[in-house]
Amino acid sequence: MAGTDERGSTRSLVLRAIRAGGTVSRTELADATGLAGASITRIVRGLIDEGLVTEVGLAESRGGTPRRLLELDPAARYAAGVHLDRHGSHIVLTDLAGRVVARDDGAGFGPSPMETLVSLAERIADLVDSVGVPPERILGIGLGSYGPQDRRTRRIRSGYVDAEWQGTDVCGVLEHLTGLPVALENDALAVAVGELWSGGMPPTATYAVVYLAGGIGGGVVVGGRAYRGSSSNGVELGHITIDHAGALCTCGNRGCLDNIAGPHAVVERAIADTDLGERLGLTGTEASIATDFRLITDAAADGNRIAHELIEHSARAIATGAVTLANLFDLDSVVLAGPGYGRMLPVYRDAVADALDRSFFARALHVVTATASTSTTEAVAFGAAASVLESAFGPDDAADALVPFPRHRPITRPAYQELT
Repeated sequence: MAGTDERGSTRSLVLRAIRAGGTVSRTELADATGLAGASITRIVRGLIDEGLVTEVGLAESRGGTPRRLLELDPAARYAAGVHLDRHGSHIVLTDLAGRVVARDDGAGFGPSPMETLVSLAERIADLVDSVGVPPERILGIGLGSYGPQDRRTRRIRSGYVDAEWQGTDVCGVLEHLTGLPVALENDALAVAVGELWSGGMPPTATYAVVYLAGGIGGGVVVGGRAYRGSSSNGVELGHITIDHAGALCTCGNRGCLDNIAGPHAVVERAIADTDLGERLGLTGTEASIATDFRLITDAAADGNRIAHELIEHSARAIATGAVTLANLFDLDSVVLAGPGYGRMLPVYRDAVADALDRSFFARALHVVTATASTSTTEAVAFGAAASVLESAFGPDDAADALVPFPRHRPITRPAYQELT
């Protein structure tokens, strides 16, 4: 992977330019990067020797020697992405171009971290075997899940997981089982990085993702670079204060966005309306929140007035949070992503668009657009894999995205007794 010295930085700069350009010549790379022709020649020669880049023909001649065209070789490297939460897990394997070549769905956080991680490792090995990818071409594994996360000790500190999970070095265990480097990634930020790699955003865009699933998350990309903050726990959108006199949140704040507009809050309000709660069969249990919220969004989409009012209230609050992000980061756009929006995504998008048009501080200078992501239920897994790919391209913060380490052994199917 790219290092942080000058040579690594220029190499990564060229890789990024080739990825952004699709099919480019050395002359176009020099124009795009500002590097001298001799430097481009040296770097491209090295990338070809590594098998990352291939020559794919000649450009149409306009006089003089035709220029040789270059492309990334999608099969040169791969990355695995895992999305792990309470309700299940998604695993994807992507190639260097960011295309998903294999996928798998399964169980989420189980009562035993070791058994769950062994299962994940076996499923990753099965995916690798299913497409015949040489294990040595896999850059690593991105593991997307809840925040807060401790990247230093590589543990998930979220209150959504029990003490045994919080005490487990999830990355270290997966590294031992697979022989691949593993990095934690916040689920919302993973989706934001995935927007870059899916082609949803230009390579130098500044934008935010508002991710709605079991709660409200945020991820920001500034100038094409993921913003992580000092401990990789930045942009916790669900825990910004919307109502300073609101109820006390478990995070210590009052009136948090999640407690006003998130699925838990909407379900609680729906159950408080006895008729609606009973009609939809809402239970309000932790395990049923996602299902309950989907029932409410479906009822709203089908014309139920009370359900529609509940979703509109949620959408207006989320729009306030989106404006806050736009003002803090001077965004170009806000992207709504995640399974929580369901059929009411247009209502949320319109609320965010209206709020940005009305309240964005620099609206006289430029428009901030509100768009809906084309991502699917595997958006976090894809984004986690994209974070691994991004670490191979990022010139300065590769170590922050994924720290390479000597492999223990090729990826294998682990035995549970190895860790007991």
